[in-house]
Amino acid sequence: PCVSCFAMTATAKINHDVLHWARERARLTVDQLAKGAHAKPDQVLAWEDGEKLPPFRQAQALASAAHIPFGFLFLARPPEETLPLPDLRTVAGESLSRPSVNLLDTVRLVLQKQSWYAEYLKERGHAPLPFVAAFAVGAPVAAVVAGMRRVLGLAEDQRHGTWEESFAALVTAADEAGILVIRNGVVGNNTRRKLDVGEFRGFAVADALAPLVFINSADAPKARLFTLAHELAHI
Repeated sequence: PCVSCFAMTATAKINHDVLHWARERARLTVDQLAKGAHAKPDQVLAWEDGEKLPPFRQAQALASAAHIPFGFLFLARPPEETLPLPDLRTVAGESLSRPSVNLLDTVRLVLQKQSWYAEYLKERGHAPLPFVAAFAVGAPVAAVVAGMRRVLGLAEDQRHGTWEESFAALVTAADEAGILVIRNGVVGNNTRRKLDVGEFRGFAVADALAPLVFINSADAPKARLFTLAHELAHI
């Protein structure tokens, strides 16, 4: 039998509610999902409404375009996803009720790198960094600022020229103190999956061995500098 012919003609009994969830999760319009899956918009609408079932190969293309595992489309209901971070910097400090797939995938990738790096340092006998979580939430601002300056080796009257130069100097200071700073404007190496500054600007992982700060490099230079300082304070 022709396996490829079967994939083209057999229908996939997907859950149309999950397909709708997947498209909204990926923040795609019907036209965008149709383009990514090499289908027509009216076909996508029919599949989302449950009026028709897509061919098996088309269902695989839908899953790929929506950045979900193919098996998700056959779940009884959309899975509940939570952001594995207690806090992140957003525009105007607004909380996120439903993180995008790009943010979720970015956080997962960063946490994988951070976990690997922490294990690497542990195996080589590195001691915990004493400044991580050195201050309570209600600590005086002046005390926290003084502590940050001491750890980062920054003088009170120190200046570094432009926003970009100041940002680079602060990244270097953080790195020398043992804080890993990751900067990216896309998900991993996928230049087609750009990170939305309107959703988040950065986040921190306050690990005693391998603290980490992620900066959304799609943001403006001035905002990136503020985000870095903000997330370092969280550390």
